This record gives sequence, structure tokens and C-alpha cells, in this order.
Amino acid sequence: MANIWSDYSDAIIKELDPTIEEKYGIKLSDLLSNPRALTSTQNASITIGNIKEEVDNYIEERRKDAAKYESNFDDMIESADAITVKIAQRISTIAKQNNVPLVKPVAIDRDTTKEEQIFVDAGSDDVLALVEKLVAASMLVADFTTQYKNFKIGQWFFSGHKNYTLNVYMPASNIMMLDSSKEELDTLLDAASDFMSGA
Repeated sequence: MANIWSDYSDAIIKELDPTIEEKYGIKLSDLLSNPRALTSTQNASITIGNIKEEVDNYIEERRKDAAKYESNFDDMIESADAITVKIAQRISTIAKQNNVPLVKPVAIDRDTTKEEQIFVDAGSDDVLALVEKLVAASMLVADFTTQYKNFKIGQWFFSGHKNYTLNVYMPASNIMMLDSSKEELDTLLDAASDFMSGA
């Protein structure tokens, strides 16, 4: 894998490389890793714009195919969001009551092999009771909840005598991975275009 994009995006780039190279005379991977390769190309920014459109169209077609197999995706993400909201509210309330700091860090250097990983797919009374115990036993709670469009998928790290991570379960989804890759590749192509235009 190239170190400037994710593994999933790397697979998409490899699939697109031959087509992009045939049409534009440069592999997508080469363009993303070294925009200077297009320096001698006339209208390089226009070429990058065309390549971006090709990438977006390819990902959109793949997304449509994935949607056929993930017909319940909307229900899953809505459910994960509702559970996340419910648990987040309880964590916030209990953290305030117990004077436990609730932070949203950029990262925490931690040994994930020594954490108890808990996955939940409901916001039941038992889960909320577990949340209360986890917060009460913690020195701090770190919120690593991820955002997907208008939805949230909860993940919280409870640091105490023993460390726990509470995760709202969301099955692996090609739709989410494709959307993430589209965003990642669009950002890289925009950066290449900015470079070529001297921005």
C-alpha cells in the first residue's frame, strides 16, 4: 500500500490505473503520489478534473452495485446513530455527575491489546447500566465516535484501573468504504490540481 492513501483506496487505484493511463498517459497512482509528473502536460488542471470525474463515476457505479447487496444499509446506519445518541447522552450525564473528564482527543497512545472491547447493538437499560459502571470506574472517557454523513457510530474509550472500549456495532459496509475512498481520492486530486495551478 502507498502510505498516502488507505488500503481500500489503493485497491480502487489499482483497478483504475490501466484505464486512466490509456486515456491520459499517466497512471492514477503516479499522479497522486507525484503531481509533478503532469507538469509538462498542457491544461494539466483540466486533465486532473477529467480524471477526478472518471474516479467519481467509477466509485458511483461500484456504490450502486454495493447497494444491491446492502439493501438494509440505511436501517443499519440509522440504528447505529440512534444507539450512539442514547449512549452519548448517558455518558455525558454520568461523567458530569462523577467529575470524570469527557474528551474528544485527536489520538491516545494506548495498548489496544490490553483493552476489553465491548460491542453493543442496542441502547437497552442493561447497556446504559453498563455505561454508568464504566464511567464511574474511569479516570477519563475519550470519545472516538466517527461521523458518516449525518450519522454517528459511537466508540468510547474508558481509562481506569482496567481499560475498556465500548463500540456501537456497525457491520462492515462496502458503501461506507466506497464513500470514504471517494472523499479521500477527491481530496488528493484536488491537492494535485492546486499544485498544478500554483495555489
